[in-house]
This record gives sequence, C-alpha cells and structure tokens, in this order.
Amino acid sequence: YDLLRNDCVGYITVSGVCERAGVSRVTFYNHFSDIYALVEWIYRDHFQKCLPSILESDSPWIALGCEIRKLLDADLSSLRKESRIFDRSKLISIFEIVLEDLVEECLNTEPEAKLLDQEDRTFLVKVLTYSASGIMLRLVSQHGAAFGLDDTMQRYENLVKSQTHVLASQRSKESLESNSAR
Repeated sequence: YDLLRNDCVGYITVSGVCERAGVSRVTFYNHFSDIYALVEWIYRDHFQKCLPSILESDSPWIALGCEIRKLLDADLSSLRKESRIFDRSKLISIFEIVLEDLVEECLNTEPEAKLLDQEDRTFLVKVLTYSASGIMLRLVSQHGAAFGLDDTMQRYENLVKSQTHVLASQRSKESLESNSAR
C-alpha cells in the first residue's frame, strides 16, 4: 500500500512490489494478473475493512463519502499523477469495481429498497456506482469537485433516497393495480 502513496501506479513495477514485499514474481502473479489488479485489491480491502462502520452510521452514504475522502487524501498526489498518465477509463473501471459492492450494501440500509424488484435494484446500483465513481474521478482530476465532498455526498444521499422512493412507489402501484385487476 505504501507504494501507492510514494509512486503512481504507472511507475510501480511488479519487480518493485516483489522486492518490497519479499516475494517472488511467481507469487505475485499467483495472486494478481497485473499492477492494476493489485491496486483494485488494495482499494477493495480498504473499503471492506471500513464497511461495518459505514453501515452502522446514521448516514451510510455520508460515511461512504468520508471513507472515499480518507482514501483519496492518502493517495491523492499518486492518483492525480495516475489520472494524467493513463486513460481515465482505467481509473473509472477500478473505482466502479471497488464501489459496486459498497453501493449495494449501503442501498440495503434504505428501508424502501426492500420493495424494489431485482431489475430496478440492479439498475439503481449501477447508476449509483457510476455516480460514485464519477465523484471519485472528479476529486482526483485537476479540476476538483464542483461542490465540496460533504455537499456532494449529501446531494448523493438525497438522490439515493428520492430515487429509491420513486422506484418503490412505482412497484407498489403496479402491484396494487395487478392485484385489483384479478
């Protein structure tokens, strides 16, 4: 993990990771397909360790934003270099992979989410994941966020709650209409 803080991913080599970790290249490749798989694992591991505190908070969406901030604050200079060297799609892909499970777990804390059918739930998780990935990418880009992270995550939480409510209401209405037609 300290490699990310000191170098950007584009300059980290498998040899450097193996040397620092005291393992062979074979051992590295038994666990990771490339450096990006290692970066993904580092971020996934970070968020999995803090998932219980995110889910136990009064506002999981705000807590998720705080964890994003902690991670980015630790790795910001590295990620800013990375976003300039590599295609943005590589970073977005890593962010999406890491965030999708977290978004789903946070969505599970929303009472109305239980009313969603699987198709709506999958759609909402994908949209929220893309949004959270975009927030992360925006924070590491040279442009910064249009709003502060706290404000952005508050807006994000409001979006989640309103869209969950709208989709759940639609499903309830459809269910009532279907039952009364019988």
